[in-house]
Amino acid sequence: MADDSANEAFDVSGVYFNGFQIALTNADISGVLLLNGQPQVILNMSYTTAKSLAQALEHLVSELEQVTARPIMVTKDVDTGIKALIKRKSEANL
Repeated sequence: MADDSANEAFDVSGVYFNGFQIALTNADISGVLLLNGQPQVILNMSYTTAKSLAQALEHLVSELEQVTARPIMVTKDVDTGIKALIKRKSEANL
């Protein structure tokens, strides 16, 4: 079960997302957080904040991968695997 203490410390609501879209403008970075393909939250941040967030997330995930000795797949890897599975099942049904 997730630790909700971070949300309880502040009077803010939490959001879960399983996808995202990002765009670069001449002033900042914009993003949309998606849940099952549906927009949930719009984010706007400076380049500095975006890079700092990217580094912090990379560091956190890398630490998890190191202690578990298991790489976390990215969406493109999962998509490739799903396509291979569908192809294998399709060929088996021929």
